[in-house]
Amino acid sequence: MNIGQVIGGCAAIIIGTVLVVYRQAVSRISQDSQRAFFGKLAEDSARNATPGNTLLVSVGFILLGAGLVLSGLGVLTWGG
Repeated sequence: MNIGQVIGGCAAIIIGTVLVVYRQAVSRISQDSQRAFFGKLAEDSARNATPGNTLLVSVGFILLGAGLVLSGLGVLTWGG
């Protein structure tokens, strides 16, 4: 068992879950900060910072975390 992978995986799952719950606020903060930092240059990027895209990122975090936990516990080992 690799405790570092298990802890990192649990952290990624928690971050992904928090992003799912607060995706509206996270995408609004992302849009506002991009516009404030880059001005007119960030308008296209800020427009693409939608709650749906935030959901995709959070699902990625959850899947990554699950893979890390399973690998850390030795469930996802191949050949040895």
